[in-house]
Amino acid sequence: IILFMSDNGPHYGGSTGGLKGKKSTPWEGGVRVPLIWYYPEALPGRVVNVPIWSLDVFPTLLELTGIPAPSGLVLDGESITEILKGEKTTHAPIFSAHHDEMITVREGDWKLYLRKPRYLSKRDLNPDYVDAGWPNGVTILAQKEQPSPMEYPGIVPKPFDNPTPLFNLADDPTE
Repeated sequence: IILFMSDNGPHYGGSTGGLKGKKSTPWEGGVRVPLIWYYPEALPGRVVNVPIWSLDVFPTLLELTGIPAPSGLVLDGESITEILKGEKTTHAPIFSAHHDEMITVREGDWKLYLRKPRYLSKRDLNPDYVDAGWPNGVTILAQKEQPSPMEYPGIVPKPFDNPTPLFNLADDPTE
């Protein structure tokens, strides 16, 4: 079983594929990332558009390998084996959080902000900002040249009046 995934969207200079936000934001550009499963013995090659989250990886691996979950262990995610096989097209609600604050809840195409969305930080507005921890030129996946905050990767979030907006992402993927 080969699994490829990312934990969040791009930092400065990356690409969100035209979505709003970036790494460390709850906007779709910060949370919608590719997930690739390769297990030809059990999973057909297919594109799945059902929203899932990383908490589903462990229960799915347990099911695919036939390994029972340790007794007494409560899993936050669910097996997405049926979704990956195309036998199911729904998933329980998924959430985004920052530290200990729940920020969004998504069910199907609907996404609700439980708190006022964060927009731009001071560093996003500072063309001279340098992130001391990323990229460092040593990490294999980091680039040596650091993009500036002016190279914001997605649609730049602009504040609006509603503190808890609800979006239908099928109709408005850019929120």
